[in-house]
Amino acid sequence: MATFWGSLLCFTFGLVRSAGADKDPVLAQEAVDYALNIYNHNSKEEFLFKLVDYDYKKIQVIAGTEYVIDAELELTNCRKQDEPQNCPESRARTNLKRKQCHFVVVFIGQSKGLLQSICK
Repeated sequence: MATFWGSLLCFTFGLVRSAGADKDPVLAQEAVDYALNIYNHNSKEEFLFKLVDYDYKKIQVIAGTEYVIDAELELTNCRKQDEPQNCPESRARTNLKRKQCHFVVVFIGQSKGLLQSICK
């Protein structure tokens, strides 16, 4: 009986480790872009934030896939009505305002949603 439970525990641990370690850079970038767009839309700042750097974990859940993202954002000189893609690097503010953010984005089929957005 103990062998059964030990085997089950090892199998479960292996599933959790492999799901957490799985990387998919294309969908991760899509998740980051989605989270950043929503963050910029909801921000009270007059200017857009841009992505400086990020890291992520992909977690398989029953209904879809979650991306847990830790990102560093920087405030730019581009106003919210500007297109973020047209905000050149050289226009970054001289008085850098950076934020450390934690986002959780879920993909279910063709839909996606932002489950968590915390920036400090």
